[in-house]
Order: sequence, then C-alpha cells, then structure tokens
Amino acid sequence: MPNYVDDNIAALATPFGIGAIAVIRVSGKNIDNLIFRLTGKRRLKPRYSTLANISSPDTGETIDRCLVTYFSSPDSYTGEDILEISCHGGEYVPRAILSALYHHGVRAALAGEFSYRAFMNGKIDLLQAESIVGLINSKTSSEASANLRNLSGKLGKKIDSLRKALLDILSLIEHELDFQENEITFTEVKVIINKLQNISDSIHELSSSFSIGKLLSRGIRVPLIGRPNSGKSSLFNSIIGHERAIVSSLPGTTRDTLETWFDLEHFSICLIDTAGYWESDDFLERLGIKRTITEMGRADYLVFIDDVDPIHEFNNFNINVDQDRIIFVKTKCDLGIEASNSTNENYICTSSKNDFGIAELITQLSTKIITSYENYNENNSFLMTSRQNALLKRAKVFINNSLGAFKSGSEIDLLASDLRELVNILDEVVGTITNTEVIDNIFTNFCVGK
Repeated sequence: MPNYVDDNIAALATPFGIGAIAVIRVSGKNIDNLIFRLTGKRRLKPRYSTLANISSPDTGETIDRCLVTYFSSPDSYTGEDILEISCHGGEYVPRAILSALYHHGVRAALAGEFSYRAFMNGKIDLLQAESIVGLINSKTSSEASANLRNLSGKLGKKIDSLRKALLDILSLIEHELDFQENEITFTEVKVIINKLQNISDSIHELSSSFSIGKLLSRGIRVPLIGRPNSGKSSLFNSIIGHERAIVSSLPGTTRDTLETWFDLEHFSICLIDTAGYWESDDFLERLGIKRTITEMGRADYLVFIDDVDPIHEFNNFNINVDQDRIIFVKTKCDLGIEASNSTNENYICTSSKNDFGIAELITQLSTKIITSYENYNENNSFLMTSRQNALLKRAKVFINNSLGAFKSGSEIDLLASDLRELVNILDEVVGTITNTEVIDNIFTNFCVGK
C-alpha cells in the first residue's frame, strides 16, 4: 500500500458481469469539480441520491442514466468526499464510466485502498479493518455476527478498557516514583498486585477467546475416515441431503478429498469425504490416501466408518487420535440384521439407503461441539485473526512475567517499564502503533472497491 495521499481514486464495488446494477465508488478531496464535469450538476445534497446523466468526455454522448449519491467529508466511510454511482450492470457501462473518471484525473484504486484511507483518517481501527474482511468472507450467520460485533467496536472497547486500566496503574506508580518514602503514603503492594491480577485475568480471557474465533472463521473440520467401499461417500451424500460424491461398488472410487459446508449449533461444519485409508500401488490412490492422512491431522472431529465393526477396524489402523474427538459409525445397516436402534454403546448404526441413523449421527456431533465449547456465547467478542491472537498471547506472557517478578520483590521502576511495553502491545492490536508491513498485509487482502 503506498503512502497515503488525498488524490481521487475509483473502483467498481460490485463484480464485473451481467447484473441489474453496478456500483462505482469514488473517494478523494473536494470532488465537487469532478461531479460537475461528470454529471453537469453543480452541487449534490449529501446522503441523497440524485438522478443524473453521465457522459463520455470524448464524444459528449450519454453513457448511462445513473443514481449518484454524495457523502461529504468527514461524514463518509473513508473520511473523504465519496461519490457512489449506481449504474446499469454488464460489461460496457461500468467500464465506460470508469474510463470517464480516469479521463478526469481519477486513478484506479488499489485493493483495500478505500478501507486503508478510512483507517488512516481515524474512521476505523485495525481490528475493525480485519472485521470487514472477515464479514465479507463469512460462511455462516454466527461468523458474520462475530465480525459485525468487532466491526461495531466491541472488541476495540475491551482492548481500550484494559489499556486504560494499565495506564491508571502506570500513572500511580510514576507519580509515586517522584517522591521519597517520608513525603507521601505509598500505595500498598498488594493493592497494585490485585489490580494487575485483574488485568491479567482479563487478558487471559480475551486470549482464550481465539479458540472460538478461529472455529467461527475457519469452521470445524470433520473428515469421514474408513476403508475403501465402506460407505463413506454414501454417508457424505446422506448428511448433506443430496448426491455430491460419486458412489460406486468398486473400491477406491474417491481418490481426492471432497468438501462441503453446513451450519450446526452456530458453527460452520466442513464435512470432508476422503479416499479409503489403505495401502495401494496406484499413484493417484496413494495421493488420495496422503491427503486423507493430512485431513486427519487437521481435523477437529473424526467420523470413523466401517460396515462391519468400526471400533475393531479403527484399532487396526494405528491412528494416534484422541478418541473423544471420534464418532464411530457402522454403515450399511440395511443389509443383514438391521439394528432396531441406531445408537448402541459403542457406535451409531446407519443406512444411507433409507437415512437410518443420520439424525443420530448429527446429534452426536452437535453434542460433542456443545460440550467442547460450552462457554461459547454468541453475544461475546472473540479474537478472529492470528495477528490478534499472537499479540494477546504476547501480552499474556508479558503481564504474567511482570506480575511474577513484582511479587518476588522486583523494583517498582522495572514494573513501570514493563507496563509501558504492555500498553504498546495493546496499542499495536488496534493499530495505534504498528509497522507498515502489517498494515500492507491486512489491506491487500481486501477486494478492490472496499
């Protein structure tokens, strides 16, 4: 991302292609003259849509009859003057209007440059910028809600309250450092320790929230594992409710992983059909098996499948996985003696042919998720990115070390130095201080026009 300047930029905020409308966004400083050259109108009322013809600067002919909306600085998304042009969709009209803008000295915006300007102008902090990306990429309502809460500033307010609590202690300490023992009554050590412990507990709680935020953003991965021709693909299709995986009586039909997503208990579930876990001399089958092993390592939960005895078969596989994360499923229960109950003490009996036991399987997966994340509250704020998590983990280690040293008799001036560094870490979380590489990495992940 280049150094911030207030030149005029433009980009299509909707995808190119056939559609009812397209929206072109323009941002810059004092764009009244640009509006006049583009539309022939001297002044537009802020926050109102105005019907206007946009003409070609080359021929003077009308390109399109559009709705243009003007947002004046600083009351806009970027903090600059913004013009949003709603024109007809398709290929020609949006490109022609963009060409007209470029003719009038406007340049093409870089990816994420509108949000970058909003950040530089103090309209959003770095947490909110990351939330915009997360909101756009959200797969489920719960993920979108979590990012929307952070976009509203809820997470930033938590960070700010911790920062203020640290500054209160730091002010107290630095004030007392200016006096001798006989000049004032110093704050008791236990009072400072209690205040620091409260901050430490809050940082720990916030840092721990990443386990939920990570699952909301990346989803819960649940691969189906088992021998070839054990019924994995049929079960995969039954769970998602339509035929997505190819089903065949021949072993080894699935040679690659196949993913699909669905919502379960506020979380996004990534269900994965995998190649049969077995030895093979076929090159493609070996690649599929390698991917199956990779998926087992990435999995949050496993559904282990066999059409005879899933637990016995699992023990033969020599897979090092916590069994609390495994659901054992016996497939093809419509063959031979069909179980009267789909669930027994050790595994779930299913039949993809008549959807027998599918509801029980989903219920058991749901129960495992709820049990593992019983502290999940959809109204809470969560750390949603690895950057946020890394900084809060660093803050947690820092305050714990500082607190331990102070309890052991460390000098008060050393504690003051530690607290200043801790404030800097929290400032970096919201982007008050950060390096340009971090900013570039965040905003270049935006789409053009945002």
